[in-house]
Amino acid sequence: MPKERKPGWVYCKSDILGEEFAIHESTGWVYFEKGARYSPEEIAVLSNAGAKLDMATHKVKTIIKGEIVKHGEIEKPEKKIEPATVQGELDIW
Repeated sequence: MPKERKPGWVYCKSDILGEEFAIHESTGWVYFEKGARYSPEEIAVLSNAGAKLDMATHKVKTIIKGEIVKHGEIEKPEKKIEPATVQGELDIW
C-alpha cells in the first residue's frame, strides 16, 4: 500500500541518495525521509556554489543536523524562513 501524501508537499525520490524527499510548496523547505532537512537558504548556497548534494554531505546533514552556509559567512541573515510546522513536528509521511 502506498504511503499517504500530505497536501502542500511535492514528493520525489533521489536515486543518488537512495531516499524519498518532499518539498514544501509554500516555504521551499526540503525534508528527507531519514530526517535531513534543507532550508531554502541552504539550497541557494549549494546552487550558487555550483555544488550538487552528494552522499557525504547528505549523511553529515542527516546525522549532525547542522546548517550549510556560504564559505566565510559570519552573520545569520536577518530574515529566516522557519521549517513548516503544525503544532510541533510535521509528519509528512
